[in-house]
Amino acid sequence: FIENRLRDWCGSAFSSIFDYEINKNYIITKDKNNNDVIQPIDYSNTGTVQQNSVWSGLHQFLQIKHGLRLTEENLNSCFLSNLIFFKLYKNIYGFTGTLGSIKTQEAIKEIYNIELIEIPTFKRSQFKRLNNYNYNEKKIFELSLLREVESIVIKNNRAVLLIFEYISDAEEFFKKYSNLFKTINLYIRNDIEEEKEFLNKPIEPRTVIISTNLAGRGTDIKISEKLEKNGGLHVILTFMPANKRIEEQAFGRAARKGEKGSGQIIMFSNDSYENILKLQNLEEEDNFNYLIYYYKE
Repeated sequence: FIENRLRDWCGSAFSSIFDYEINKNYIITKDKNNNDVIQPIDYSNTGTVQQNSVWSGLHQFLQIKHGLRLTEENLNSCFLSNLIFFKLYKNIYGFTGTLGSIKTQEAIKEIYNIELIEIPTFKRSQFKRLNNYNYNEKKIFELSLLREVESIVIKNNRAVLLIFEYISDAEEFFKKYSNLFKTINLYIRNDIEEEKEFLNKPIEPRTVIISTNLAGRGTDIKISEKLEKNGGLHVILTFMPANKRIEEQAFGRAARKGEKGSGQIIMFSNDSYENILKLQNLEEEDNFNYLIYYYKE
């Protein structure tokens, strides 16, 4: 067993030091017994804190890193792919609002031998996509981002949802600039009820919401009639999403049910937006080839 796991343990040891950062890949919080525990964050897709998930091996090295109580490693005896499980059934029906890129749709068609049709929304979309901006200096990026938020919120009397990649980035922006806005919400933890309170009623003009992908997937942000008349919610992604599906889900927080809304990407990167987009498309191509190779009969 040790011979089989030794390479993975060595990799986990290095990853715990060099690759995994607190408030980016995971948080430290309290369990029901008031013990400090590590909980992973699915930052690249949903932004949620995965309260019941444990990294095998890596979890233990992160516990050592932070001086926490060491838990036993989970020993899974078998693994079952979702696709293999679904293919045990003759017929499965369902659909999603965001299937992502053309390549993702082609993979679904190939694997399940089905056709896809696009069902239009019951009200015409009024979403407006604004220009994307990419800055290679952190200070200029922050100032440009702040200027855009102030313009949308104060000058145009609207509301903004800022989506950061990591919890630490969202917290940093909130601490620096929260005093500039009258109504501001920090939504970075799905396990804290107080952070969700703003979702219970329609948001008004001049509201700023600072979040991660936690707010970018399935979150129903209601807007007031006054805000809708002013142009609705504006969504700003501050990083390049891992794929087209995540981008569509994030922008889908605005202009819901035929309302007005808009969105754009304003990010900090040493590479150009065009090159990053090419890399994203290449990764989509690799994922497509992987799925077809392993799962198509």
